[in-house]
Amino acid sequence: MSVPRASRRARWCGLLKGFQVFSLGVKMGEWFRPFFIVRMVMGGIARAAANCHNMDEQDDRKAWLQLVMVPGLGSASIGWLVSELGTPRAVLAEPAKAEAVLRAHGFAAGRALDARRALVELAASEPDIKGDFLIMTDPEYPALLRETFVPPRVVFLRGRRDALQGPAVALVGTRHPTAYGTRVTRDLARDLASAGVLVVSGLARGIDAEAHRGALDAGGKTVAVLGCGVDRCYPPEHSVLCTEIAFAGAVISEFAWGTPPLPANFPLRNRVIAGMSLATVVIEAGEKSGALITANHALQENRLVGAVPGPVYSPLSAGTHKLLRDGALLVRDASDILRELEHLLPRTFVPPAGGAGRNGASSADAAGPAGAGDARGRLLQAIGFTPVHCDELAAKLGFGSREVATLLFELELDGLVRKLPGGYYVRT
Repeated sequence: MSVPRASRRARWCGLLKGFQVFSLGVKMGEWFRPFFIVRMVMGGIARAAANCHNMDEQDDRKAWLQLVMVPGLGSASIGWLVSELGTPRAVLAEPAKAEAVLRAHGFAAGRALDARRALVELAASEPDIKGDFLIMTDPEYPALLRETFVPPRVVFLRGRRDALQGPAVALVGTRHPTAYGTRVTRDLARDLASAGVLVVSGLARGIDAEAHRGALDAGGKTVAVLGCGVDRCYPPEHSVLCTEIAFAGAVISEFAWGTPPLPANFPLRNRVIAGMSLATVVIEAGEKSGALITANHALQENRLVGAVPGPVYSPLSAGTHKLLRDGALLVRDASDILRELEHLLPRTFVPPAGGAGRNGASSADAAGPAGAGDARGRLLQAIGFTPVHCDELAAKLGFGSREVATLLFELELDGLVRKLPGGYYVRT
């Protein structure tokens, strides 16, 4: 069967067009081949540059870590060295120049020479990295701490990096608080954490520990700043609390892993507590309390300082009352702090209603109905947050010793008072 002439002509035209398209594709490929090659080369250069940048960043992090491990060098002296020599790697690469810079800033010859020898040793070895740490260029580094006069060049971290972000308030005070100080601290920490504020303290016995516990009770974030390495816990009896803080927040220090809790470290620790906080509040502090050092650091950084008033005859009120005389914010509850910091907080805080306790009931309501409750109410009103002896209560109210003991037992069962050693009682 013969194929029509028109169909043969269409088939040959189709084949010819296909060949022409193929030829054009080959030519275009030859024309654009140099562009493809250039693109591949430029992409390789960009990837190589990015890898080099990442390597430089890693080298800088290691160099910062090695510098803070030099015995005798603190944040200030490391700052001098990097300012003079340019980078932490340059400091490690030129120990002789580093020695000269230290001498120029008042280091004794022997001390500067020891630093030079340590730099030589560290430059020849890899740093022993035992955990997480932040340098000042890391985005998770606390923003307020970066703005201080002498910020830590490295912050060692155990816990969550994100816990270091957001507005923070420091709660500090005595290691031997009264029941009044314990309750005020717990309430402040709980309310601040509920308002979205990071609670900062130093994990010490007393007020510090209560501040951390109050924040944890509220399901909030808290940060403990140590005067030793983060791989240690001081005091050791707070090891469980330290673990809880690291899980819900962070434990930090400017001291390298393995550093013991030396007395000279704690004033530096206090500087970090104040430096990363918008406000520092002191609850119960004697005239020479370390909490006043923290408050002084806060004042030097132009941060808010507050104090909780206490009984006028208590030695633990001497430090807080001095701060109040000098113009510190008088703090009765969390709302006093939050009003001062309102423009910096993530959400509005609603303070507890006035005229009632934290559970919404007044002392009279808690005492029970009239009649038998009148005696309970009078007794409860006579018990404050300063320990008072049961015999003193009996003499003050004109009750018999047996009647006072019975009423105190009832109030204790209801959770309204707490018994202390020696027959003393305080409000809860």
